[in-house]
Amino acid sequence: MQYWKAQNVSSLRIFYNGLSNLSTFSHVVSDNPDYNTPAANQWFLSLTHTLLNETDEKVINIAFLPDGSIDFNTTSANDLGLVNNLLQSLSDFAASRTAEVVDIWKVLNALFVGSY
Repeated sequence: MQYWKAQNVSSLRIFYNGLSNLSTFSHVVSDNPDYNTPAANQWFLSLTHTLLNETDEKVINIAFLPDGSIDFNTTSANDLGLVNNLLQSLSDFAASRTAEVVDIWKVLNALFVGSY
């Protein structure tokens, strides 16, 4: 929590919005553009955050490919950099619990695909 306050963030939420039309993207997510599913050629994990003293929640969608990697053709480098910064404390926490190198994106992909 202290890390996010230092980043001027008052709220942070990571979610998978399944069966949702991600109308901000002009391409087809699967055979039916109304579905956001890990079974498609790509799917989206969303992160929202609100800055301190603001009420507008900002949404960033990170695109994943079927192999669990990030789709860098759809996800902008700026968005990914911002989200990596916001998730740094989560990455640090995960890394402190193991002797292995932790790729936070693989962890999040596994959690959300696993619960799908």
